[in-house]
Amino acid sequence: MVDSDRMNWLDSVLKTSNISYDVIIDDVEKLILEKEHGPSRFSKLLFSKRMHNEGGNRARYGFGEYHSYQTICDWMKDIERKYPDKAKVFTMGTTVEGRPIQGIKIGNQVWRNDKRIFWIDGGIHAREWAAVHTALWFIDRLIADYNDDSLVRMAVDRLNFYILPVANPDGYEYSRSDVSPMVSTRNGKLFNLYFTSSDSFMASMRDFLISPELNGKIDAFITLHTYSQMWIHPYSHARKSVPADVAELQRVGRAAVAALENTYGTKYKFGTGSDILYPSAGGSDDWAKGTLRIKYVYLLELRPGEDVWDGFILDQHQLIPTAKETWNGVKVVIRTVSDQAASREELISELFRTEFRKKN
Repeated sequence: MVDSDRMNWLDSVLKTSNISYDVIIDDVEKLILEKEHGPSRFSKLLFSKRMHNEGGNRARYGFGEYHSYQTICDWMKDIERKYPDKAKVFTMGTTVEGRPIQGIKIGNQVWRNDKRIFWIDGGIHAREWAAVHTALWFIDRLIADYNDDSLVRMAVDRLNFYILPVANPDGYEYSRSDVSPMVSTRNGKLFNLYFTSSDSFMASMRDFLISPELNGKIDAFITLHTYSQMWIHPYSHARKSVPADVAELQRVGRAAVAALENTYGTKYKFGTGSDILYPSAGGSDDWAKGTLRIKYVYLLELRPGEDVWDGFILDQHQLIPTAKETWNGVKVVIRTVSDQAASREELISELFRTEFRKKN
């Protein structure tokens, strides 16, 4: 990340300060070009047209590759056009640079706002492109598998999914605009545990989550990040700090991790961020649990493992496997929330039947 003509200067400064160092990556720019900007090595062999668009989604997207924010938004709008009864694009605000912050709502009879909600976001941090790709894969599966996967059909019928694939469009596009790795300044911090962020895109997200359309209806909140291969539940601001319903969070979370690991054998750590990583206040997951009181809240750190030095620069050939295994884990949470929604509906129906019998 240092210009070649400055290396001697940097070496002198470090040695003068008695700071020893190792060169982990010789040329970060070259690495980015190889892994993110060049054509996929496996595009013709592994990811044929059929593999890029598995299932029955008539709105096509080039999975296994990185795409612009405009391409992502255009694809979501295409889904809305082709599936007007199941999909609707929402705009929850505008970025500082004037981009619409757009996601997609998916649910049978999508105009209904009386169903329980499953929230998923990605791309809060600018360079975490694999998280964006994984969120897009979830959108595709909910549409493509509706007629073939009984769980997907049941969940789309019972729930409303709100998926925000790129929460930070300005940062995402800035990180794509050049091969320079100096893009972390637009990553931003998220929420104080019980307060709000000054970042405009996070303020828009906060306002949307507490709006009448969503507030009090969200049963699951999943935020996708990279990297370290960790499935994290609240709280992460302090060690040994957990919510009162931690046993249920752990039961569902461990089952989800098992489903993920059984896909390709990828190993994940499970626990609070403070206990398996380090204490870190201000995460949207802690805010969702502590302030919004959402039942199932998880932060996922996707591939690769934490021992990899260049983990933010994920090879494109890992994008689809990462998305597939993560989807299998998230489906465990979806089944839990869907079953609970069905039980809630049955209870309400029984109460109505009881009241009707009393009156007649």
